[in-house]
Amino acid sequence: MGTKREIKVVVPPEGEGIRVDRWLCETLEGLVYTRSHLQKLMGDQLVLINGTPCKPNQKLKSQDEIHLQLDDTPASTLVPIPMELDILYEDASLLVLNKPAGISVHPGAGTPMPSLLAGVLAHVGKMEVEQMDPQRPGVVHRLDKDTTGVLVFAKTLQALQSLSKQFHDKTNERTYVALLDGLLPVSSTVCESYLHRDPHHRLKFASISRADLELRYQKSDIPQAYRWAKSLFTPLQYFGHSFTYAQVKLHTGRTHQIRVHAQTLGHPVVGDPLYQQRKRMYPTTFPHEVRGALGGVSRQMLHAASLIFTHPVTQDRMSFAAPIPADFQQLLSQLAPFARKVV
Repeated sequence: MGTKREIKVVVPPEGEGIRVDRWLCETLEGLVYTRSHLQKLMGDQLVLINGTPCKPNQKLKSQDEIHLQLDDTPASTLVPIPMELDILYEDASLLVLNKPAGISVHPGAGTPMPSLLAGVLAHVGKMEVEQMDPQRPGVVHRLDKDTTGVLVFAKTLQALQSLSKQFHDKTNERTYVALLDGLLPVSSTVCESYLHRDPHHRLKFASISRADLELRYQKSDIPQAYRWAKSLFTPLQYFGHSFTYAQVKLHTGRTHQIRVHAQTLGHPVVGDPLYQQRKRMYPTTFPHEVRGALGGVSRQMLHAASLIFTHPVTQDRMSFAAPIPADFQQLLSQLAPFARKVV
């Protein structure tokens, strides 16, 4: 039997006019399940607005009172598994890790254990999981399985709520580095679009411009499946006339955002199994050993280099950085003789 859990929230002025399922999913990230689970709860009349059952597409008003009743799966279904963690920082409220490649942040559909979360639970021992999502306790944000870098977990409910709000309100700072196929323009490039699940490939996301989307829908009626995304790409170094080592700053944090936006710009992340065309991987201007190294890349060369946020208890501004992993660094070293400055 699952345990009952209740959540009550009041809609602030900035929530006015937003669909209830979309607002709840974004605002309570880490405290509730996915949007599809929220929609099921609404179908079962377990989500009330001002005491009345609501539908997923109901538009919110400022000061609406939302009451959710959840029937949770016990958190013990997540099995702690001891593993080596690369800890960048830890205190009573949070844990900051340098995530390696090849491991998922949490279990999911088609994702067998172990996950990084299993290792975190084994390390922490006890977390305030009673009011967290029992399948993802402490998870504030995610990195793709083969993306590396800085990742923060919350150890208390207060920390989870504070950090989740910072990610939602975009008051934190997330900076990545990536090796891109082709040469970015010298000046920084902003990529803005709506991302949505690719109808022809269930593992991929696709990008559509605001103008194209608004040809299909009124602005106020854009379906929830389309999520606004914005990324800033800045070239740091060129390698020959074939690759760009770039910094990417996120203004939003959607699934596969950098990978899709890099493809949208015509410069996909090197080694990306979903978004890069392999035929462009072997420029003849490079020696055989370098071409071999490029051809041997088995994952996307994308790294969450730094994360800045406000500590949920002390309110200190904190900054964390993770070194580039060995396989990424080795590839950069092999390309180093062909480096050109960005001018």
